[in-house]
This record gives sequence, C-alpha cells and structure tokens, in this order.
Amino acid sequence: MVNKTQDEIFPIAGVHELFDALPGPHKRLMFWEGKHDDWSTEAIGCTIDFINSHVGRRAPSDGAD
Repeated sequence: MVNKTQDEIFPIAGVHELFDALPGPHKRLMFWEGKHDDWSTEAIGCTIDFINSHVGRRAPSDGAD
C-alpha cells in the first residue's frame, strides 16, 4: 500500500488498520509526504516496481492438487 502523510481521503490510522487486517507475507506499507493527489515520480516508480516484482507470483501449493 502506498499512502500520503496528509491524505484527506485515507487517514493514516485507517490505513494502518486496513494494512494490519490484510493477510499474507508479501505486503508493504509506504508513506510519502503530501496530500492525496500529490504523487512524485519516485513514489509512482516504487509502486510500479513492487507490482512488477509480484506479478505472476503464486501461493505455495498445499499438496492438495
């Protein structure tokens, strides 16, 4: 999850609550300075890199196949 420190739509406390409720080990929470629509090229690049590194990732088989 990528969020902003002064986001008027998604407050920090709610973001932490949602993130903590998400299951799984392959998650990351990042905060960038600014308001909701104020995204830097660096923040967008980090988001794209994270998504690209996880595309196609499958959950380990539980042997029930």
